[in-house]
Amino acid sequence: MKNKKIDYKFYIILTLAILIILITVFANYLAPYNPDYQNYEAISQAPNSTYLYCKNE
Repeated sequence: MKNKKIDYKFYIILTLAILIILITVFANYLAPYNPDYQNYEAISQAPNSTYLYCKNE
């Protein structure tokens, strides 16, 4: 029986393509918030469980 050479490049490209497709399909679940919305009331608040980081300059 001969040893078959496994083409790893094909499987890496296939995995990346499937990953990109899954990210595009589930994009609304991965980032459910509107990127254009700004909560101006939270700007002056300290970080909490809702807003972990709020940079005030």
